[in-house]
Amino acid sequence: MNDQPAGDAPADRDPAERHPADRDPVAAPATPVEPAETGARAALAPERATKASRGSAALAGVVATGAALATGELLAGLLAGIPSPILAVGRTVIDLQPPGAKELVVSLFGTADKLALEVLVLGVALVIGAGL
Repeated sequence: MNDQPAGDAPADRDPAERHPADRDPVAAPATPVEPAETGARAALAPERATKASRGSAALAGVVATGAALATGELLAGLLAGIPSPILAVGRTVIDLQPPGAKELVVSLFGTADKLALEVLVLGVALVIGAGL
């Protein structure tokens, strides 16, 4: 027979007083789990992880933007009728600039004004890809 008193079944006891075999295996452990690092090192760990993850995310954004622009340029070179994405944005910038701005850019860069515009468009796209 059962040696336990009638009101002292494992389910009737306080969970902390139960034998480990009687506890619910899905329930949280009775003792809290301590973090691996404590003190000042533990306080700095999330900050280091955040800085590293931001840098990694910015690098991933730059790489993804560069790959997208390279793909667009490749398709523009291989398929007729597809404009280059960098040249398309450059043309839009030229069309939207105020009067007199073109003369200023030509006076600053001379015959390399279109190259300067393309480099500017590429740089802005990569900065936006990095997440500002």
